[in-house]
Amino acid sequence: MHAIIGIGKYAAFIWPAYGISAIGIIGAVALTMLAYYRAKRQSPK
Repeated sequence: MHAIIGIGKYAAFIWPAYGISAIGIIGAVALTMLAYYRAKRQSPK
């Protein structure tokens, strides 16, 4: 576990990249769910 957290001089680049990737994935999931619920609400029953 210590090897994952303490990745040395590359930590300044790796952790922000993980954060940006997580934000992108969460945003993509949120937009997909929003589009799904909008389409479901507008579809005729």
